[in-house]
Amino acid sequence: MSGAKISSISLDSPASTVDLLVGDELVSVNGREPSDIIEYQQLIDGDVVTLVVRREGEELARKVTITKAEGQPLGLGIDSAVFDRIRTCDNHCSFCFIYQLPKGMRRSLYVKQAERARQLLTEAGVPAEVAADVATWVSKTGLKTNKGTQALEDAAVLVFLESEIEAFAAQHAEYPREKFVDILKKTWRKMSPRAQELALGLDLPEAIAGLVREALA
Repeated sequence: MSGAKISSISLDSPASTVDLLVGDELVSVNGREPSDIIEYQQLIDGDVVTLVVRREGEELARKVTITKAEGQPLGLGIDSAVFDRIRTCDNHCSFCFIYQLPKGMRRSLYVKQAERARQLLTEAGVPAEVAADVATWVSKTGLKTNKGTQALEDAAVLVFLESEIEAFAAQHAEYPREKFVDILKKTWRKMSPRAQELALGLDLPEAIAGLVREALA
């Protein structure tokens, strides 16, 4: 979790009785790392709430326990509705456009795939920060600026060009030549200069190599 932060503390609330400050980063609630505000609200509903927070300038996290009436508001304002870096949630509502993907919403599919990658890695025991990094790469966040995202994109494109593009072309034989050229142009722009150099060295079938040359002309 990248860390939602406390944005306010209500006066005379349960949260005001313990050592919490606006700006503290929320690490966990009752031993769990909520991914969004809905899960957070569920976790704080009981009569005993244990928070772990990280304060700017301090190396160690702080742990506080709050006793309150069951269902009573904790009194904390949180600065974000979702707590992970790729801005999604785990609620899987039937009307969610991420999980009920309309045509053309490819960006949303990237987010869904990234969240699934993070979930699988977390379940396998991979540290949360590492899983979050992988989710960032899979979501294609920071293409051209994030080294991990760029490396994954380069690898995917090189595999596509070397092993999959011929089958892709056969599967979409109805596409006009211009469409294939346009796809290759857009794909090429996503690659790093080193990946482009490697792609030019691939032993491609002549028909595919001709499309690549036309795309780069």
